[in-house]
Amino acid sequence: MDPELLETQAAPQPFQLLSHLEEAEAPEGLQLPLRAHQLQSLAWMQACEGEREPLLLGASREFLPALQPPHAAQQALVEAVKCRAVARVQRAFEVRGGVLADQVGSGKTAVTLALVVSDRNSHQASRTLVLAPGRLLQQWQHEAWKFLDRGMQVLDEDLRVAPVEPGEPQLLVAPVELLSSKRRLEEDSFATRLRRLQLSRLVVDEFHELSDGALAQLRPPSPATAPMALWGLTGTPALEGFGSVARLAQVFAVELGVFRRQLDAAALAQKALDYLARAQGAGCRLTSHPVHEELVTLHHTPAERALYAQHAAEARKGRLAAPELLQLCSHFHLTEKDTDAEAESAQLLRARQDAKATAKEWLALAAAKVAQQVPRMIKAAESEVLAEQYAQLLAEVGTAPHAEHAQLAGARAAGARQNAGRHEREADALILEAMRVEEASEESQGASQGAEVFGDGLELLEDLKQAKEAFRQRSCEVAFLSAMLDAAENQSFRCPICLNEPEPTERAILAACAHLFCLQCASTLARRGECALCRQTLRKGEAAEVVRVREPGAVEEQLERKRWGRFGSKIFQVVRKLHKIEEQDPRARAIVFVQWAALRRKLAAAFTEFQVPFVCLEEAADGRALNFWERDDVVGSFQNAPEDSTQGPKVLLLSLQDAASGTNLTRANHVLFVHPMLAKTSRLSVAYEQQALGRCLRLGQTRPVYLWRFVTLGTAEEDLSYRHQQELWRGLSDAPRHRRAASASAEAAARERESESDVDLDDLFW
Repeated sequence: MDPELLETQAAPQPFQLLSHLEEAEAPEGLQLPLRAHQLQSLAWMQACEGEREPLLLGASREFLPALQPPHAAQQALVEAVKCRAVARVQRAFEVRGGVLADQVGSGKTAVTLALVVSDRNSHQASRTLVLAPGRLLQQWQHEAWKFLDRGMQVLDEDLRVAPVEPGEPQLLVAPVELLSSKRRLEEDSFATRLRRLQLSRLVVDEFHELSDGALAQLRPPSPATAPMALWGLTGTPALEGFGSVARLAQVFAVELGVFRRQLDAAALAQKALDYLARAQGAGCRLTSHPVHEELVTLHHTPAERALYAQHAAEARKGRLAAPELLQLCSHFHLTEKDTDAEAESAQLLRARQDAKATAKEWLALAAAKVAQQVPRMIKAAESEVLAEQYAQLLAEVGTAPHAEHAQLAGARAAGARQNAGRHEREADALILEAMRVEEASEESQGASQGAEVFGDGLELLEDLKQAKEAFRQRSCEVAFLSAMLDAAENQSFRCPICLNEPEPTERAILAACAHLFCLQCASTLARRGECALCRQTLRKGEAAEVVRVREPGAVEEQLERKRWGRFGSKIFQVVRKLHKIEEQDPRARAIVFVQWAALRRKLAAAFTEFQVPFVCLEEAADGRALNFWERDDVVGSFQNAPEDSTQGPKVLLLSLQDAASGTNLTRANHVLFVHPMLAKTSRLSVAYEQQALGRCLRLGQTRPVYLWRFVTLGTAEEDLSYRHQQELWRGLSDAPRHRRAASASAEAAARERESESDVDLDDLFW
């Protein structure tokens, strides 16, 4: 049963993970000591692999006469016998293993290795296989040497291993990508191949990253056929709702789907979660050094501002998706096109002008078709309304093919309206009624011809309406973009309402009609819902109706602009921050996180041009995608650099979505978020950022950690960044921190929504 389809009548609520209070004894053979929270996790894992009571989940039902609503006699019977007949059905689930969801960076790898070492107390042969993302294979090997004084055997796609020697636990590791290998899935199921290995324990690292298809490969057919213990390791488990918990439980052959319609379904899911998962280390200190967080705020240049405002308007109309708008906060072009903002804005303006000309031609052609139909319409149906609307459209478009027919019909319609009074809708109704009466008195053939002509005319009128709307929209887009570009550069402007001469930072354009006012007057008009110049209707109270020409503090750096213009303001600020970090500490290393491939390639090009030594986990210098073995080498070259070294790559460029979890990168102590993460939910977005910060903020970090968030003010990412900043530290209470808040407007907006448990991401964009 697909957990995505699971529904529950219980009110949605966040699920909680228990912690384990008892500590285990440190096993013999472990080279390094464990912390208290790690010993607690070890004790729970040992208990889960031992003999423990099964998980009991059940449903109860009261047997009474089937009367809805209950009859009085039924109540009297129950009170008389003072008992009720209740049937309770329980199902027992035998589970070996579970999910260890300790805090990001708290040392789950060390706990797992300690669990392997504890197998030495058993006289039976023991074999443990760890499935880890390819980028983490070398890290697991390194940890094995550090804690066990021996390495791990790395398996290839064939999963061939040496025989197990009694008394000595065998430790294997393989890339988890094998779960999704198409060739292997076609030849044989991965679950079957795992059973052939005769494993005592299977550990899946970064459990939260697995897709449903990969999880299905781990799922045992039944507990009886799965004597091995199954473990999942994750720092950010997905616990958004009943479906998420059901998906997790299904991996351990615990079917919650049968209880989904019970009123206590959420309570049963929480009970299953209490049995299957634990989270330790929520309050432990991962590092003795403080964590510094700072928002690096920046402003668009006038050209970038004009481009963003145009795209934001398209987003409000549903023509641009939220991920694309968020990308435009970081760079003015979605593709890898090599151009600067000024050239891009000029090209966009030309494209808008061409679209306007095309729409005008379409409108003229549609008007001509209607003009040809007008005489037939007048003769067939006396359609004065159609002719009057046609005459009005001809005046708007500026051309008048066959205008004499339109003027004649328009005059007749005007006379009908005058006779009907000032209520034009009533006049239209009178004309339509007259048309129906005249049609009814026609001969049958004539009536048929008239109806056909009238239907054709309505189709042409509909086409004409569409052409008119397209022409209006294109005209508004051209006017809006032109006004944005002119108003940002023009130093002389007088507001047509208050007659003041505001600075470019105090000028605003109405999005609906592209008329320019001072910011105060534009805001007043938006509240009133109408433009003072053209009487265009505005959406009352919509802040998006007022577009600021230039944000306060936006200053162009003319000397550098020729070099960084094609990269945009934000990428330039990222490069400048990296240069400053290197100047202050030549030994420092930094990780730059970005979500989208196109933006990552722009950053890579900027790093190359501005001489920032870097390596990228996803792609080689020639643009070739790296396999997981090569990615492992990239991580090793960055992480294993000596602490006092000033040579080698100073920056690691990582995907915020695909490479944010698991890797131990304590060699770096600077984390740069180019933009806020965008996932399906706000909680999931923050979980990605927690994993990203956890690459540096983890056990073994010996230096202060710095988190830099880059935020373009006046864009959709401003409020989103502030939300993530607040929620991130709610989930990471492990170290003292110093952070700088976002702008006052973002703070106020966030406080208004402080009580919300989650956020609809669409609300953050339009």
